[in-house]
Amino acid sequence: MSKHQELRAIMKKMSGQDSIITVPRIFIEYLEGDLNTALVLNQLVFYADKTKRTDGFFYKSYGEWEEETGLTRRKIKGSIDKLVNKELVTTKLKKANGAPTLHYALDYDKMLASITAKCANPSEQSVTNPDSDKVSDSITDDLQLNSTNELNSSRQAFVSVVPFYEENFSGIMTAYHRERLDDWCEALSPEIVLRALEITILQGGRSLKYAEQILNDWQRFGCRTLDDVENYEKTKKQQKEARRHGRSSQRHARGTRQSRKEISGNEKQSTLGNGWYRPGS
Repeated sequence: MSKHQELRAIMKKMSGQDSIITVPRIFIEYLEGDLNTALVLNQLVFYADKTKRTDGFFYKSYGEWEEETGLTRRKIKGSIDKLVNKELVTTKLKKANGAPTLHYALDYDKMLASITAKCANPSEQSVTNPDSDKVSDSITDDLQLNSTNELNSSRQAFVSVVPFYEENFSGIMTAYHRERLDDWCEALSPEIVLRALEITILQGGRSLKYAEQILNDWQRFGCRTLDDVENYEKTKKQQKEARRHGRSSQRHARGTRQSRKEISGNEKQSTLGNGWYRPGS
C-alpha cells in the first residue's frame, strides 16, 4: 500500500465517530486553525465514503449537520463555502425523496494532494484562531472577513423571502417550507427566489411547489443572477410568441387551401356542356 493510500485509509477510519468526533490534527493544520471547518471536513470525509451514488454525491439537511456537529447553520454554511472555494467540495441541488435537496461531493484526491503539499511546507502555514479577538492583516483573515460579510448579506436577503411567502402564499409556513426556501437561496440566491415567488403570485399560483417548478427551470438553464433570469424569461416569451405566430400562420394556410378547394369544387359542379358556367353570365 502506498503512503497516499495509507493516509486515505487513516483519514476514513478516524472520521465520523458517534458521540465523540475525532478531528485529525492534519485537517486543523491544513485549514490554518479553523476548527469549525476542520470538523465539517471530517464529517464530509466520513459520509463521502458511505455514499452509494456513482457520482459521489450525498445529501444532508442543515438540521442533521447541526445535530451532528453542534455548530449553528451559519457556521456550517460558512465552512462549506470555504471548502467550496478551495475546490475540495462541490454542491448541487438534486432531488431527494421527491424534493430538491442540497447534495455534497468531496474530491478525495485533490484534498489529499492539497493537505500533503501544505503540511510538507511548514513555512507556508499560519495557524490562527478564527474566534480570536486579535486583529490580523493576513490574507486568510481578509478572506474570512469577506466570507462573513457575504454570509450576513445573504441572511439579510433571506429574511425578506420569509415574510413575502407568509403574506402571499396559502397555508402555514412550516419548518419544511423554510428549509426548502433556505436551500434554494443557497443554491441560487435570495433575490432569485424572491423573484420566483413574485412570478408565482402573478401567474395565479399559491404554493411552494409552483415556485419550485420555476426555480428548477431557471437552475436547469444556468440562471445565476437576476439579469440571467430576466434574459431567460424574455427569450422564453419570444419563443412562445414565435410558436403562437407559427400556429396562426399554419391555420391561415390551411384555411386558404380549404377555400381554394371549395372554390374549385363549386366550379366543377357548375360546368355546363363543353363550357364553364360563370355566375352572372
